[in-house]
Amino acid sequence: MLPSLIWFITGASLSLMLRRLIYTNEQRKIFVSIIASYVPIILRTRKQLESALKTKEEWLEEVGLSKEESANQCAPERELIKNWDLITTSILVGSIPRKYHKYLELRKGSSKS
Repeated sequence: MLPSLIWFITGASLSLMLRRLIYTNEQRKIFVSIIASYVPIILRTRKQLESALKTKEEWLEEVGLSKEESANQCAPERELIKNWDLITTSILVGSIPRKYHKYLELRKGSSKS
């Protein structure tokens, strides 16, 4: 009876560990694929914003606005493009589960040049 109980407990423990390992591995794969998909979208959107700003500036020039008025009209778009990386990074970090934040943290000294 005791050997059967030991084998049962061992099997159950190994089953739980294996299930947790597979689950964690699948979660990590999903996380990596989401990040890998999100980064190109960020870059393409930034290019689209820059293209839209350029088109807006051209249209304002065609209408006959001065450079100063055109710059005032385009200031919010320039500010958005300037801060685009910060905005998208904060959205990304805010949308992922907390347990994955450790993969995104910078280690001390790793960003120093």
